[in-house]
Amino acid sequence: MKPYRIALLGDGTFAAWNDAKELMAECHRLFTSTHIEIDNHGLAGCRAGHALWCLNNDYADTAGTKRGCVSNGFYDLIIVDSFALTDSEDDVEGLTEYRDVMRRVWDEIERTTTAQRLFHLGPPPDRDKYGESARRYRNVSKATRARHADRVRLYLEEAQRIAADEGWPVADCFADINDKLEKGDRIRRFINQADCLTPSHYGFENMARIIVRAMDTHGLLVEKGQHDH
Repeated sequence: MKPYRIALLGDGTFAAWNDAKELMAECHRLFTSTHIEIDNHGLAGCRAGHALWCLNNDYADTAGTKRGCVSNGFYDLIIVDSFALTDSEDDVEGLTEYRDVMRRVWDEIERTTTAQRLFHLGPPPDRDKYGESARRYRNVSKATRARHADRVRLYLEEAQRIAADEGWPVADCFADINDKLEKGDRIRRFINQADCLTPSHYGFENMARIIVRAMDTHGLLVEKGQHDH
């Protein structure tokens, strides 16, 4: 049986997911009759513009290993992250360019592949502890780190608007966790305390559930007989 191939395209949010075992487990739980393969093209520090380049060019991953261009991967689904962790460095002045590049990434996938697309918004930042344990934020003041967290939230909110304006199918972990926080959950459950930036194991489990739910809702993977009546 031909496998259903999924690619993850994103920045450190996806890069930290490594083999995405939580996503694989959740896919197997819902799509029991389909053999699924997942390739993670997440790169720490990757901007949306570099992801656009990686679609049609070979590139080196974080470990320096050469990877083939994403468009040659014969994927059935490409999950595109918002790149809020990295593109947010441009602050409010970069929002127009960010919107343009995200549209170009989305359109280029359609132009160069037959893959379906799903847009992913990661968890909100932990403003109180943002980057506290990460090397790049060592000896950086709490006030500065909080401003960086606010920029990430700004870009996640812009990503929501882009997806709504364009009618993209979305796996919105940002909205889901914000809703959970309003009901009394704690953000630190969702964030890896080793860097206070990327998702925790629990956060990845939550991401997997939201992604697979979106795949099902938008009919991105329909098994034979799944919706027969």
